Amino acid sequence: MKRWLKRALRWDERSDYEKSVALYRLRYRVARAASPAGLGLRRLMRWAGTDKDRPDGHSYGPVYAEALRPYRWRAIRLLEIGIGGTDDEAGGRSLLAWLAYFPRAHVVACDLQDRSALAGGRLVIRQLNQGDPGDLGRLAADGPFDVIIDDGSHLSAHQLLTFRALFDGLAEGGLYVIEDVQTSYWHREVGGVAWDGAAPQSEAFGATCVGWFLELAKHLNHAEFLDPADPALLAYARQIRRITFEHNLILIQKGHNDARSNTVGRP
Repeated sequence: MKRWLKRALRWDERSDYEKSVALYRLRYRVARAASPAGLGLRRLMRWAGTDKDRPDGHSYGPVYAEALRPYRWRAIRLLEIGIGGTDDEAGGRSLLAWLAYFPRAHVVACDLQDRSALAGGRLVIRQLNQGDPGDLGRLAADGPFDVIIDDGSHLSAHQLLTFRALFDGLAEGGLYVIEDVQTSYWHREVGGVAWDGAAPQSEAFGATCVGWFLELAKHLNHAEFLDPADPALLAYARQIRRITFEHNLILIQKGHNDARSNTVGRP
């Protein structure tokens, strides 16, 4: 940065966090200006610096590019849980990608930490404890949302609690994405964190995020069941068109699923 500009902005007097917020706001303006251009999502993810699509991060880019394409030019409401960042850096990299990709979207982002300094324009920031049913209930009341992305704590208990709290706040035809579900398999400490996963061969795996959605996926064909279905899972299955399992991702498409069997129950 030029010396005269640093002096004008009192750059050296700012904390690292304040500098990151200032740079974020500048990049937000770039994202807003670029949004009508129709640039590819993976290109925008790389520009934004999100770990959702980079060699040392995740490979979610192709999945998101395909899944979000139908929503691109619509006036959607997108909710993301998990903004990221540190004590010295404000995070919000994926939010820049969403704002640049969806020119008509309003984005709501939530984090356990106060990231309100990033708010402005088409972006609303809320502070949220993902393990607090009250916080989640108040967030659900702000719906409906067309796209919901859970990139929060990655604990199975929180992923399931959040889905159950927010599913009613997902619009018909909407998309719900849960990231980093590999933690469902981690039943020992990984990366210095004691996760709440289970071995996939164990009975306890059914209580993990992946295990629960695998069981729910069976109920999408509830019309073919010859025996009574689980009532709680059936209530969700009747509202879900599709569940997709990708590497470390689960995608749920909301929609009516009440078609009758062409054989079972017919004369």
